[in-house]
Amino acid sequence: MAKAKTMNRSRNQLATAYAPESFFTFEGGLGACIARSTAGEYIQLSDSTMDLVFERMSELGRAWFDAASAARDGDASKPRVLPAQCVDQALLDQTKSQFQLPGQDRFYLCRPSHMEYTPAPLTFVCRTCGMFQDYERLVDLDKDLENLTPDGCPNPKKKGQCDWEQLDVIFVHWSGRWEGAFPGQWHWSDRDAKVVKRVGADLNLTHPAD
Repeated sequence: MAKAKTMNRSRNQLATAYAPESFFTFEGGLGACIARSTAGEYIQLSDSTMDLVFERMSELGRAWFDAASAARDGDASKPRVLPAQCVDQALLDQTKSQFQLPGQDRFYLCRPSHMEYTPAPLTFVCRTCGMFQDYERLVDLDKDLENLTPDGCPNPKKKGQCDWEQLDVIFVHWSGRWEGAFPGQWHWSDRDAKVVKRVGADLNLTHPAD
């Protein structure tokens, strides 16, 4: 399971519903996944066509960068938006302060025909007792699959009745970052001088008795 699966789709589908980093679900509620980019067959384009493609990419990228940079304009009480919060660092110039599309030699132009996908988010809830479990990586989930079964049920009152299902809920930040639901919260830590995640015992959470 830790290796991404491949699926063939039409060009229009790969440009919309299955574009890289898009979430989708299989019919019949068989799980939520995230699409991953994968190289297709190389395509040779004319110089004029390539110029049009990269001009359009530059226009869209710069418009996104300008809009994100100005998200807090007019509100002096909030810190300014950092360039790295607007676009990927690979799309910034050498000073890391302005948008700059990489050179054409940094791109691989291909004919889209297929995509890779992996399960996401990696968060699960037991229908019987409400226990929550999440994983950072697929390899972590693979190692723990045997515990997501009735035989691995830790509930002392309803032993062997665990019924796990994927919790296909995500939270998306305006910058594009996302994460699955979790029983905790993010907060600013004066001690660490950064935003940290508090979960479980850090929040004094208790689970209602069954």
